[in-house]
Amino acid sequence: NIAIETDFLTKTLDVNWDKEIAEPQGEKLAKGLVADVIAADLGKQNTAFVGQGWLPLFKASNFLESISSESQYAFFDPMIHSIARASGKAYEPTGNVEPIYRKGLKGTIGEAEVRSQQGFKVVEISEALANELANATVASYTPGDEYDTLTLSGVTQTIPAGTPLFVEGVKACDLVGEPTSSFKAFIAIEDATNGAVKVRKVDFDGVGTKEASKKPAASDKLVNPIKEGTYFTGIIRLNGAMEMDTVKKQDWSDASETVSTPNGITMHTARAVDVLKGTNVTRYNISGVFGITDCRAVAYVCVKDATSNVVSM
Repeated sequence: NIAIETDFLTKTLDVNWDKEIAEPQGEKLAKGLVADVIAADLGKQNTAFVGQGWLPLFKASNFLESISSESQYAFFDPMIHSIARASGKAYEPTGNVEPIYRKGLKGTIGEAEVRSQQGFKVVEISEALANELANATVASYTPGDEYDTLTLSGVTQTIPAGTPLFVEGVKACDLVGEPTSSFKAFIAIEDATNGAVKVRKVDFDGVGTKEASKKPAASDKLVNPIKEGTYFTGIIRLNGAMEMDTVKKQDWSDASETVSTPNGITMHTARAVDVLKGTNVTRYNISGVFGITDCRAVAYVCVKDATSNVVSM
């Protein structure tokens, strides 16, 4: 929630209250909520596509298209847009969109509608780490109550949160538990030291719910190890893969209340008056259940930054 306190003259003297205060605060709350959900759901993506330019974006979208005909939605770190545009190409334009949904909308790529979104990890891979990952093998894979641990041999460098790892022979499963041609992504959910990488729990055995073709075994090699560089990240998901179920009704019995839907999220605006202080308190509230519900319907993308902060000389 966000609360704003104003005096009794603010709305009277400010003819653009809705545009200057109400709409920006509501949008800030909705965007902040999505950023928090994205950060909390790091690693809840079943496969990943890593590279430069447009290729990882298109491959992620095409992979999801190969397992489902559902609509696709993408959230990308805003920096990905500048990297992709450096190729001279642009997103496909989107049709008519209501103004309230237009903020952050970039267009489409493949089958996905793309939006800019804050909250994604920036993954920094050093030359020393890249060299170690290129020669690393699996020491063990240990399931846990809250997360699993993939332990690697030959890695002494810190593996940053958000780094995707792929293991020889371990393929991602589709929405009915059948192996696909893409590798299962084991994504570090926090910085990992001594080769012990915490990853999301993985279903290796469920009938129809299986997420990976097999559990990593000792001596399995890493494949397609990530290269040195800075990577900006994002996700593409199938419709229904991310729950954004907001509460439609709230009890504000002593305050006036209105309901709006910035970015498709139900937001309640409650307003109360303190007569003695001569102030109005306007509070924007979002309540509900949020997060990724099926990792198999979500792909992670890591786009390498091929430039530096110096854009011209």
